[in-house]
Amino acid sequence: MDIKRLSDALRNQIAYPEQMSYVEPGILGQGFYPGCRGFSSQRSPLGGVMLLGRDFGVKSYYDGLVGSPSRNETALTWRHTRDIYFAQSPHRSLIDLPVWCTNYLMGVRLDGSAKGNIKERISSSEWVKYEDSCWGFLQKQIFLQKPLVIVVFGEDNRSDLMTNKRLGSNWTQTLQYTFESDRKSHSAFVTFVDHPHSLIRNTAKDAARIEVKRIRELYESQAQGNR
Repeated sequence: MDIKRLSDALRNQIAYPEQMSYVEPGILGQGFYPGCRGFSSQRSPLGGVMLLGRDFGVKSYYDGLVGSPSRNETALTWRHTRDIYFAQSPHRSLIDLPVWCTNYLMGVRLDGSAKGNIKERISSSEWVKYEDSCWGFLQKQIFLQKPLVIVVFGEDNRSDLMTNKRLGSNWTQTLQYTFESDRKSHSAFVTFVDHPHSLIRNTAKDAARIEVKRIRELYESQAQGNR
């Protein structure tokens, strides 16, 4: 999958607020787009699963990992995603499936902490433009990957996406939605789960592993139906 097809939109079509900065996939190891490629060079994520995080974090974190030699992300979100969603347990994780790890909000935070909802640091007028442009960019990502299942991480994403202007306001954990933009359309199942950075207790991690099994079964049922 050629993510370079997103480069122009990533740079020029996101209404980055003053708290956020454009970055490209300059980290050569494993992690989330846009800081990293977001998928294995050994397996294209086309037609697979999209894992949708919130935002990439702070620019200083990105700067410390970018370039050679190849480095993987070290943030808690990535470590828990790796350990739970990509556990070395075929048939009980997503490790052998086509998966793209990306984010809803593009760019990196220029300063401060990677914790907390970045929405609270952005003026309401800037936020409306920024979030709307990220919604448009999410659709470009979806039309590129054509995922069968989109896994949305966290309450902040859910609050932004479960509205009448996005996925609809009737809460359900899993829904089928047809994304439409620029004469393109793609239908996928969207399911909501806890954000990996919140999985601190062992009970939360165990619950997440059950969710991963559910996600895998959802993907497999859709993949089988498309054959």
